[in-house]
Amino acid sequence: MKSRLPLRFALLAAMVIGCARPAGISPTASSPSPQDSQPAPLASAQGAEPSTPANDGLLDAGTSGDVAWAIADVGLEVSTDLGDTWTVISPATLDPKQILSVDLAAWPTGYVAAAGVDGTLMVMKTLDSGTTWTTQPVEATSPDGVGRVSLQVVGDKVEYLALTLPSSSASSVGSLLSSEDGGATWTQRDLPAGGEISFSTPLDGWLQGGPLDSQLFHTTDAGLSWEPVVVAAPQSPIDESVGLQLPIVAEGQLVMPARLFNNGGGPLMVEAFTSRDEGKNWKLQGPAERLADEGVSAPVAAASDLLVAVASGGFVVSTDAGASYKRVDARGPDPAKIASISILGDRTILALESTNGCTTFKADCSISNVLWRSEDGAVTWAALDVSPG
Repeated sequence: MKSRLPLRFALLAAMVIGCARPAGISPTASSPSPQDSQPAPLASAQGAEPSTPANDGLLDAGTSGDVAWAIADVGLEVSTDLGDTWTVISPATLDPKQILSVDLAAWPTGYVAAAGVDGTLMVMKTLDSGTTWTTQPVEATSPDGVGRVSLQVVGDKVEYLALTLPSSSASSVGSLLSSEDGGATWTQRDLPAGGEISFSTPLDGWLQGGPLDSQLFHTTDAGLSWEPVVVAAPQSPIDESVGLQLPIVAEGQLVMPARLFNNGGGPLMVEAFTSRDEGKNWKLQGPAERLADEGVSAPVAAASDLLVAVASGGFVVSTDAGASYKRVDARGPDPAKIASISILGDRTILALESTNGCTTFKADCSISNVLWRSEDGAVTWAALDVSPG
């Protein structure tokens, strides 16, 4: 049976610091107790607040390697100059709300997972920066539909689609679709959880998922089997847990950001682990850094040796893969409204600020999104105009 897919899964729910977070978003985290060391004063950026351009119709945004992408009412757009200019690359026949996942890491080759008009799943491919596209249907068995989709292509022929299937808030169910012939045929098998995937080779991959996206799994056989990644909580307060994120490669080692949190409440912390044996063993890179006084969630991004986490009133930044941190009170996006954060290349930071607006009794609700850019470690920000031109 073909899966019935929604036109767009809920990736745009605001990740508001201090508020509850929908299932499928990264975990809440905390550590010892509020009586422990208080956050260091934030270093304020100088100058006036930057102006915010109108970005009506911006649905989502992110990065793939050195390419920035945005999904807006006009379609899927890309920028190859750090967000200064944008070009629509999706075909006019594709409704932007059908787009489920994007992989542009091999640009000008690009891939898009999308929901067909009849609810089926398809993968679209371009070899020429979006001038022409080919479409391959995907046969997926999911009678109850799909919550979200994570797409990654490794090389020219190997494609992976991770599907998060409907389940209760206390569980997470996933399915992996893989193709070794460029999408002509697909094999479907179970995942230990629904979530996001990251493959470095056709065989070696990672899965971040679980009810709160706090679990990490590793495969070395193309997803035939998965092993959970477990690290010890270093500070050992009562009922302490570690929420792991997808690792990245930096200077010959794996760097894995993590959130340290206490199930009984307490401050949210960020830390990083490193591995020099392809993820078999992990070492704590440095002391954990406080993000907020309450056990709430906050986006974290990493690339090369740069790690950026959203904190109460600002950001926490590390330029040595988590060995040390500094706190920055940035002018620009409201940290409490940042829905996602990503790193373009090795140093440029993009943050998607999302504001929910509702009239009386939550009628006529709308979401307004703005994409921000920082090129100096989250100190100063510029709001980007993603209009094509």
